[in-house]
Amino acid sequence: LWVAFSCSDLASYVLSIKDPPERILSSDGRRSPEGSNSHLVEQYYLALKDPRAFGDDFFADLVGAVSRIIGAITMFFGVLPWFWLFGFNPTQVLTLGGFGTIAFGFAAKEVLE
Repeated sequence: LWVAFSCSDLASYVLSIKDPPERILSSDGRRSPEGSNSHLVEQYYLALKDPRAFGDDFFADLVGAVSRIIGAITMFFGVLPWFWLFGFNPTQVLTLGGFGTIAFGFAAKEVLE
């Protein structure tokens, strides 16, 4: 029970810090130099905060997709210990999720062709 509550609490924390901060730039208002890791983080949060105002539509769409995928994975691993607690084998749940993802990928491929 302790593991299930801990994982749920950790997932909740990760989801809360995933949101962009109120102030993205550094304290003195300057942007990070191009090509640095901090510049990439700034661009990520700017695209996440307001994707329509961000200049690069592809990057904004990519950031939105990555954010949704991270959120789904985090929620899944927050719920996974509860399956174990109620008697379901987490390995079977993960295997079912893997097969479901493969089936979804093939269906998406058929739609795109």
